[in-house]
Amino acid sequence: EKLPCDLKELLWFIAQTADFDEFRPRLGEKAQLRDWAKGQRVRWPLKGPVDTAAKKVVVLVMLALADSPRVQLPWDLKSQQNQVLRRAEPLLRVTAELFISRSQGQALASCLLLKTCLGRQLWESSRMPVRQLPQIGDVASEQLLKHGMSSFQQLLAADPRKLEVAV
Repeated sequence: EKLPCDLKELLWFIAQTADFDEFRPRLGEKAQLRDWAKGQRVRWPLKGPVDTAAKKVVVLVMLALADSPRVQLPWDLKSQQNQVLRRAEPLLRVTAELFISRSQGQALASCLLLKTCLGRQLWESSRMPVRQLPQIGDVASEQLLKHGMSSFQQLLAADPRKLEVAV
């Protein structure tokens, strides 16, 4: 069996495990999930219907890691998204151990990167890394971006008065 070696393949690999079988799309969710899966908030848009648990898990993960403004999920989907993020961490830890045992450095790097992204709820290529700071949510990070303070270096170099006005 071919093991995943990049972020996209790894996300699909994890999403297809039995741990997520209970997250099958419900009838009322399918249209909304399909719209989100084709939209600009997801890193890798999906074609066709979101009709499997794996597709739903991939969409929920991509929405969780998206830049601001993030999609406001209904409470039941938000709860499922949180469960998916919690369950993915131990799966990625075991996957990382597998890659270590097989001396697959590239796959291990992707695995650790995805694990970090899930922990921070932010893609590594995000325009808003400041969102991972305490007390900085979607609104504050969007305001900082508008004022030219989207990176940690820009935030550290900023005049405190400008920072206060921005947030």
